[in-house]
Amino acid sequence: MNRRAFLKLAGAAGLGAAALPVRGWAADAVPCDTIPQIKHLVLLMMENHSFDNVLGTLDRPGVDGLTFVGGAAQNSNLDTTGNPVTAFHLPTTCQDGFRVSQNWNSSHQSWNFGANDGFVKVSGKEAMGYYTADDLPVMHALASTFPVCDRWFCSTMCQTYPNRMFTFAATAQGAVATDTIERILASPPLTGTIFDSLSRNGISWKNYAVDLGDTMLWGPAYFVSIAPGHFFPIADFYVDAAVGTLPAFSVITPDGFEASEENPQNVALGETFVWSVVTALFTSPAWANTALVITYDEHGGYYDHVPPVAVAAPGDGILPRAADLYGDSYTYSGFRVPTIVVSPWARPDLVSHTVYDHNSVTAFLERKYALPALTARDAAAADMTDLFDFTAPVFLSPPLLPPPPLVASEVTCLQNGQTGISTP
Repeated sequence: MNRRAFLKLAGAAGLGAAALPVRGWAADAVPCDTIPQIKHLVLLMMENHSFDNVLGTLDRPGVDGLTFVGGAAQNSNLDTTGNPVTAFHLPTTCQDGFRVSQNWNSSHQSWNFGANDGFVKVSGKEAMGYYTADDLPVMHALASTFPVCDRWFCSTMCQTYPNRMFTFAATAQGAVATDTIERILASPPLTGTIFDSLSRNGISWKNYAVDLGDTMLWGPAYFVSIAPGHFFPIADFYVDAAVGTLPAFSVITPDGFEASEENPQNVALGETFVWSVVTALFTSPAWANTALVITYDEHGGYYDHVPPVAVAAPGDGILPRAADLYGDSYTYSGFRVPTIVVSPWARPDLVSHTVYDHNSVTAFLERKYALPALTARDAAAADMTDLFDFTAPVFLSPPLLPPPPLVASEVTCLQNGQTGISTP
């Protein structure tokens, strides 16, 4: 089932759960804040694009992107007939329906034990497509100015929900797919989520969502227990930014149907959404003490030339609910995803090659507030502190952003038959 179906079912299930008692956390004393320069951490997690697909053409020295010789991309994969398909510039910002695949088996076949040579065999030539700064001017401008991470991996080689679960709980509890029914019937892990840790310690947080929120991933009973005072429509983010009342941790969940950049959406709509979030922070009274992490939940089936890396298993004893043909018991990351850290305190001129995964966000909060790790995964994650220079806010006056590209809508793209299919 897709996210639209989840919204419908989760809403119905939530009505039944609404009668359940709201769980109350006994707030401990707020821990000492070890990084007072950052009072507001904001996470914007977009959908389904690899590093090479979005930033492989980034014009910044030191970035490990696609390889070009004489202006021609050199990266390639063989198709099912043994012919090479070279990376190519997608002709429009309209994606080609659902041909690219990022499910557990497809992702592992694309990986092929580190060869990264199965993308075209699994998903067709569309998987080798990439965008340029002309297509995505906002992302490329931010990645040219602020720290860009070319070794930031999603948490596991599969779809959206397990990667988002890892982000906030440091485990996917065996999940390997975006399975609506599974999520509605789910319960939170015994070790809890980062939302639980923050609430228990009196640290403010909000999940701003267009439709589905990341706080909904562990079933309606859990959502109802934590939503009061924490779950808000996206419009509230812009209000809170404008008046400088952002919480300590903000999670922005884009909508599942247009602006998140999930296939088959027009990625230019996502550019506009990113621009709106960044502009709201640049003009906020809270900007001086804010850090924004822009990342993507997983690669969406698009090619990346850097193979996933070995990572710590959560240690909760729950194995992936998939045939283990690849020796992956949550012991490998997913593919690289585009990640930029935007803050006055961001280290200038930095292309980071440090290995991160989505639990680096969790690890940052845990280090900042002296919170215990949830599992072995976030305990082992790099905590992002090397992306900052806490001695001086170099970007206190934020740079000018280019405007996002003009675009009609996702529907217009599909009605006009515009797709990313091209003959390289």
